[in-house]
Amino acid sequence: MRTLQIFGFLIGLAGISFLYIMLSSAQDASIGHVFGLMLALGLFGSSALMLVPSSVALCYQHVRKRSYFQGRFWLTLWKVNVVISLCYIVATFSFILLLAYTYLVRHSS
Repeated sequence: MRTLQIFGFLIGLAGISFLYIMLSSAQDASIGHVFGLMLALGLFGSSALMLVPSSVALCYQHVRKRSYFQGRFWLTLWKVNVVISLCYIVATFSFILLLAYTYLVRHSS
């Protein structure tokens, strides 16, 4: 559980830094930038697959105790990852709603 939380957090940070690098150097739209954005989305997706289920599982105290997830560092990391997980969930639902709205607008006529 601790490994998932650490790697999920680090992969999320890598996605943020990679996205920042791609957007700061974006002067024109090229295939390299599209590939870079897709790579950043892949990093965010793998981070979400690690963080969301493990953060939910850690809500139970017996799971935290069994996986030695105790102490100030680990609990702080878990709280930060819960916030990141909520951001992932909100972004996913927003994307789904945007797709549904776009579909309904195009097919309403």
